[in-house]
Amino acid sequence: MLSQTKALCAWNFRSLRQRPGGALVVVTAFFAVVLVFTSVLAARDGLAASGVRPDAESIAVVSTGGQFGPDLMSTVGQMPGVARAGKTPSIVGTIQGTMLLRDRKPDTIDIAAIIGISRSDIAVLPNAHITQGRLFRPGLDEVVIGEGSLRLYPEYTIGHSIVWQHRRWQIVGVFTTGSDIQDSLFWADLRQVQSAMNVGDKYDAVFVRLASHSALAPFKAATEKQPRIGAKVQRLSERDSDTGKELRMVLTLVDGVITLLMAVGAVFAALNVMYATVDRRSGELGVLRALGFSRLPILAAILSESLVLAGIGGAVGVMAAALLLNGFETSTIASRWAVAFRFAVTPSAVITALALTLGMGLIGGLFPAIRAARRPIAAALREE
Repeated sequence: MLSQTKALCAWNFRSLRQRPGGALVVVTAFFAVVLVFTSVLAARDGLAASGVRPDAESIAVVSTGGQFGPDLMSTVGQMPGVARAGKTPSIVGTIQGTMLLRDRKPDTIDIAAIIGISRSDIAVLPNAHITQGRLFRPGLDEVVIGEGSLRLYPEYTIGHSIVWQHRRWQIVGVFTTGSDIQDSLFWADLRQVQSAMNVGDKYDAVFVRLASHSALAPFKAATEKQPRIGAKVQRLSERDSDTGKELRMVLTLVDGVITLLMAVGAVFAALNVMYATVDRRSGELGVLRALGFSRLPILAAILSESLVLAGIGGAVGVMAAALLLNGFETSTIASRWAVAFRFAVTPSAVITALALTLGMGLIGGLFPAIRAARRPIAAALREE
């Protein structure tokens, strides 16, 4: 049985040189499906990976869904699990605003986010440091731009100014956090942003450096028990992963719908080609049966052709996506502001894509293979 299967598979693949058109149709159909599927997954996975920043596990974020005053800051600082520098709790309050910026594309604007934060408290944030210029000075309308924002808006270099809330803000430096999404922000002095937004001394988030990785549980329990706070506590890594979550869900849904429609087309293309191959070679298959070849090797030979052609199309599709898109930087609107992110063709996406194409190849080749194996010898010989 094994020797028959090996001989028939070799015979079948040698015959592909006589029918390159049909083989090319099958390969192209599966290539297109896998290329689209992998491309959308690369966008989704890249968006998720671009939000990750080092040391985010050691930071907790406290928010209330609105704005709050200094009393909450004082209460949070007294909670168990908070890291301290001497007697001072390692916490920082921030306020976020939005501003409209002219995009590099003509006649378009983007929504950017500006974060108000105290200069002396930036060290509480994970992996944050200045890469060019200097940090803003307290009491002045100065901003630092993230490396991601600088790539989005290349004209906003150090020395350039931005008009926001009827005030002109001077760009004095460039910062990075190791996350493309978090680097798509602008930072400015907390009091200046609060003043520009006319919110007094209000905050909308508190970042807390935890004493240890396991300190989140007692800190969260104690903070969320405070009835007058009504706070929500998250680990910063969880909050970062929420950025763009809705868009990632949409991409997953769209990818599924588009892939399903294209996969149906690719499977039908494979079915048509394989059925035509079986019908055209019916006489040859009848001769093989008359010579003593059993049905199983014939089924395996026809099915292996579909699987191999599908595998070739899928592999080329994955390689094309990796070469064209992996690391490609673009931008989108996530969490209500423009963010930069890079496409990422991950190993899981590659495995999923190849499993998909082999599954389509199996469906596309199974029924023609069964037809070839079950064809009566006498009928097949008459067609010869």
